[in-house]
Amino acid sequence: MNLDTISSLIAILVGMAALLKYVFYSLDKHQKAVDGRFKEHKEKLSEHAQAIRENEREIRDTRDEIHTQYVRHEHLDKKLDDHGAVLNAMFKRLNAMARDLNQLIGAHNGKVERSDDE
Repeated sequence: MNLDTISSLIAILVGMAALLKYVFYSLDKHQKAVDGRFKEHKEKLSEHAQAIRENEREIRDTRDEIHTQYVRHEHLDKKLDDHGAVLNAMFKRLNAMARDLNQLIGAHNGKVERSDDE
């Protein structure tokens, strides 16, 4: 083997070593980028899990509040019917009073002579 062949072989080996080093460097850089993205995803998943737990707690509290403080329709309907009966009785009494008052006014006007002063 002559010197040119050996130097060419050494140049090819050095080039292949440099190319291999570049490939390892690129793979390491890519691995760091992937690890960083996985870390970001893990943090976001943790934040979302926390938000889901908070939403679940708020929904549970709202559901409990609705069950304890929600007025049922049949209860309201019964109360409205009761109030309507009371108002209807009051209306009938007022009509009777108005009728009696009109009879008194008519009786009073019929018995009392009007003076010309008015």
